[in-house]
Amino acid sequence: MKTILLIGSSGFIGSYLKKDLKKKYRLICPINKKKFDITNFKKVNDILKNNIDIIINLSGQISKTRMYSTIIKGNKNIIQALKKQKKKICVYYISSTLVYGFSNKILDENSKTDPYSQYAKLKKKGENLFLKSNLDYKILRVANVYDYNKKGILKNIIGSITKKEKLKITNLNASRNFIHVKDLSKIISIMLNKKLKYRIYNVANENLTIKQIIRFIEKSFKIKVDMIIENYKLKSLSSQKIKKAKILKEIKFKPKNKLKEFFLKRLKNEI
Repeated sequence: MKTILLIGSSGFIGSYLKKDLKKKYRLICPINKKKFDITNFKKVNDILKNNIDIIINLSGQISKTRMYSTIIKGNKNIIQALKKQKKKICVYYISSTLVYGFSNKILDENSKTDPYSQYAKLKKKGENLFLKSNLDYKILRVANVYDYNKKGILKNIIGSITKKEKLKITNLNASRNFIHVKDLSKIISIMLNKKLKYRIYNVANENLTIKQIIRFIEKSFKIKVDMIIENYKLKSLSSQKIKKAKILKEIKFKPKNKLKEFFLKRLKNEI
C-alpha cells in the first residue's frame, strides 16, 4: 500500500480527498501546527524522512494572512527537502486556473498566463518553483470548486435568494469555470493510479457567466433576483473560459455533478 503525505487534509478540498483516499492508501495528514508547519524547513524535512510515495500539497488555498509564506516558502521547503534527501517522490501541486488571468478565448494548458490577483500571482510563482526543479511533479490548475458550504459567489446567490436580500454582483458578464468538489476529488484519486503524459493539467468542468446562472434560477423558479451590479472590469475579475478535455480524456472520467442541478436541488425547498 502506497503512502501519501496529504498537506491541507482538514481544508475544504482536503476533507473530501481524504475520504476518497483513505481506503486505498496509507495517509499521513499533519494538521497540528506544533508538529508540522510547511513554512518551517526542519519540520518539512523531518516529515519527509517517512516512507512516502506521493505528496499532495493543498496548502495555501484560503489563508490570506500567511499566503506568501505558505505558498512560496512552503513549496521551496518541499523541493529543498526532497533534494537534500535525494528522494524521488511525485508531488502534486494544487494551483489555480486564475493564473491565466482575463481572456475572452477558451484557454488550455498552453495558453499564456497573466495572473491578476495576489493569490494568482503567488500560485504562478509556486508553479515556477517546480518547473525549475528536476523533481517528479504534477501541477493541477483547478477551476472554481463548489459545494453547498463553500464560500463565494454561488453561496452568495443562494443566500440572497433564501434570505430575500439584495445580491451584489461585480459584473454579470464575468465568466467562470466551475467544478464540484466531489468530481475534483475523484479526478485526483484516479490520476494517482495513472501514468500521466503531462506536467500541467487544467482540472475544470463547466463554463458559465454569472448572467447565465442568474437567468437559469429566475426561469426555473419563476422569481426575480434582486441585484446590485457594481460593474467591475472583467480583467480585475479574471473572467475566463477553460477547456476541460485533456485530463478527463486521459483518465477516462466524466464529471457527475452539474451546476444547474446543484441549484435545483439546493433551492427547491427554499423558494
